[in-house]
Amino acid sequence: MRKGFAVPTLESPGECLERLSARVPGYIRLTFLSAVVLGLAAHLYMFANKFTNHDDLNQMFYADYGAASGRWLLPPVLRLDGNLSIPWLIGLLSILLLAGTACVTVSLLRIRQPLGCFAASALMVTFPTVTATFGYMFSADAYFLSLLLAAVAGYMLSVRLTTRNTGLTDYEGISSMGKLSLAELPRLVLRSYRKYVDFFLRNDWSCHFGFMKYAFILAGLATVILAVLLLRRRRLGGARTALAVALAAVYPLAGALIYVMVPGGFVHIHMLYGLVYILLAPLALADFAAQDGKWEAGGAALRSAASWVILLTMALTSYSYVVTANNAYLKADLGMRQCEAYSNRLLERVETCDGYKAGMDVVLVGSDVREEALNPTPEASTAWLVGIFDMGNLRTYFTYRKFLRYYLGFTGPVYTGESEIARTLAETEQVRTMPLYPEAGSVQVIDGMVVVKLND
Repeated sequence: MRKGFAVPTLESPGECLERLSARVPGYIRLTFLSAVVLGLAAHLYMFANKFTNHDDLNQMFYADYGAASGRWLLPPVLRLDGNLSIPWLIGLLSILLLAGTACVTVSLLRIRQPLGCFAASALMVTFPTVTATFGYMFSADAYFLSLLLAAVAGYMLSVRLTTRNTGLTDYEGISSMGKLSLAELPRLVLRSYRKYVDFFLRNDWSCHFGFMKYAFILAGLATVILAVLLLRRRRLGGARTALAVALAAVYPLAGALIYVMVPGGFVHIHMLYGLVYILLAPLALADFAAQDGKWEAGGAALRSAASWVILLTMALTSYSYVVTANNAYLKADLGMRQCEAYSNRLLERVETCDGYKAGMDVVLVGSDVREEALNPTPEASTAWLVGIFDMGNLRTYFTYRKFLRYYLGFTGPVYTGESEIARTLAETEQVRTMPLYPEAGSVQVIDGMVVVKLND
């Protein structure tokens, strides 16, 4: 060894962790911890059970989903947690990714006070988009990874890299994203702003307590008061004040920009996570006001009152989202139990039908038609989120055959109502004259197949 050559030091894992941990600000630690704890508390019902829907049934044992519908990077990401739709593992990874997104967000919005960080975490891990995404459990962590990447602009980079040779898919209007006429623009922008009224005040997705619209109005007024106080206090001048007002007016557009970017697509709850940022803005403003030096007595009182209104409103909002989530999970739980009980009775009739032999094709004529009998607990239907299935959804989707296989252990071939063979049989005189299930004669062996007539 040459004289004077310094041997590089290598930190132990513990030393490295301690050094890195010391660099993490306290407010980030609080945000991450509160997001993990609150996220697990809100969604543990889902993580500790196995609820499913049509896509989850299709992908329960596979990790090759996404490329056909334009999500080119999804399959390799899905494989990071194996090929199975495992709710506890995927749920935990999802919460950790959401916690990371919350940390990035509070840092960008400069929320530093403990209550503000706590409230921001609560809103971000309980927003209804999160609950609806967990309905598609097999891919939830991949979507929340994309959300984290979007909060540091990495998502757009990944899209550019993975679509440079293939282009965008037509799925849900993705291929036309950003392509619109100037004449259309005012209508689409107005639609984006109107979504806030529909979601928060008209409660179009039934995610808020009935009285919350009044709380939102109060919180909006409190936010305006805080903004006026800060503008007067800062004395920005006419030009800078006008710029601040203009930026504040444009801010909501970013959260609902999907209506502008994909004018021809159907926008459902999974695409509306950006709306949560309208709730975070008042928290950021209250936090900024609290850190803005010493206030005179009158201004301090107004600032404190406005901050209380904002904080309490956001606390109630996040709690309403927890209730919405667990109502939805109860609905899914009941739907699974009801569909299993229904299917047990159905399969018993199939297997005891005169002429039945193991391995026969089973054709469920009319299984794609929803009937009143498939809604035994209408009280749970108030929790309506795309991806959260009840009994009727499970029975009427084409994946019902997989439900019979995975949850009831029926391994014979099953053809559901939308299949060509079921539609062809439905037109025959013999099937047309059959009574509807569960009446006697509604299950018959016809041409070597077991035909169950569920609906006309």
